[in-house]
Amino acid sequence: MPRILIVESDLCTRAGLVSQLSRPQREIRTAVDGADALSIASRFHPNLVLAEAMMPRVGAAPIIRALRARRETAHTVVI
Repeated sequence: MPRILIVESDLCTRAGLVSQLSRPQREIRTAVDGADALSIASRFHPNLVLAEAMMPRVGAAPIIRALRARRETAHTVVI
């Protein structure tokens, strides 16, 4: 089952992405910022991360570096 992590600080945008991407065969988790995303990704091991470029606390670039450094998430696609 595909696992998608949506990282978006704006509640309305986050809810819209969840609504558009939700399917019975997909598992979706959300994060409000980069720090939250890293915590969730370490347990969830997403196949795809949709991340806002400019986020509070931790931006997209540190998230990508952290994902690449972990064996479980090294091949995760980040958009």
